[in-house]
Amino acid sequence: MITDKRVDERGAPKQWVNGTRGDLYRQSSEISKKSFAIYADKIGAKHHFSTRQVYTKGSSGAPQSYLYECLRVIYDPIYDEYDNVLFADSDIIANTNKNIFDLVDDHEMYGIYESEIRTGNGGGYNSWDFKDEAFNQIKTKFDRLSLPIVGLDSPFRPSKFAMLNTGVVLWTKEGRMKARKNFDDWKVFFYDGLSNKDMQWLNNDQPFISSQIIKHNMKLKCIGQTWNDTPNHYRSYEDWKNQNFLHYTGGDGKVQLIEDH
Repeated sequence: MITDKRVDERGAPKQWVNGTRGDLYRQSSEISKKSFAIYADKIGAKHHFSTRQVYTKGSSGAPQSYLYECLRVIYDPIYDEYDNVLFADSDIIANTNKNIFDLVDDHEMYGIYESEIRTGNGGGYNSWDFKDEAFNQIKTKFDRLSLPIVGLDSPFRPSKFAMLNTGVVLWTKEGRMKARKNFDDWKVFFYDGLSNKDMQWLNNDQPFISSQIIKHNMKLKCIGQTWNDTPNHYRSYEDWKNQNFLHYTGGDGKVQLIEDH
């Protein structure tokens, strides 16, 4: 979790009355950190929580440049001693004793597509499948950067674009080394978006990483929604109480995280 004055300049969600947006992020991330420290101890893993800007240090621009810090697990050699590395956003609660590393087989990385996630109203996060404008925005950006667009079909729900939710990504060492060798420079994608005034959702880490998975034929396995589910999109506690990882997305979600835990 990285915060500075650029985060505070976005303003706090209206539900948060105890300080700045940065205060909200820091308080919720402390709760998340403790839950994953406990989880790591239960499954016999090593836990690492960082508030330092390392991989993206020196970048300038909009606050969402911090989101690309998730690429650190690919490039930072401090993780090279491990066979498998789990990245989890700092607004997630570990709500299980099940070992996510038991999912590892012969794939290079593991996560869930946005179009495979279902919320309380039955919808997903894949606006590009429901709104032509959203898909055209993806196509315009990807055409500018000569990036491929690949959709999903059976056994998945049909989708025009295979967008990974990067809040929970399990990397094998083979996958990390392949990505380290082949992935494009994230700054080209990011600063192109700033100069062309792309929407924030289109200029963050998810479309970039998804483009690289497609471009470089990463062997991705889609895991169950229980490993990346969102309580604040359900109507009742009973709908999400048994999910493995609880991902409280958005500013309002972080307020709920603090209230729930």
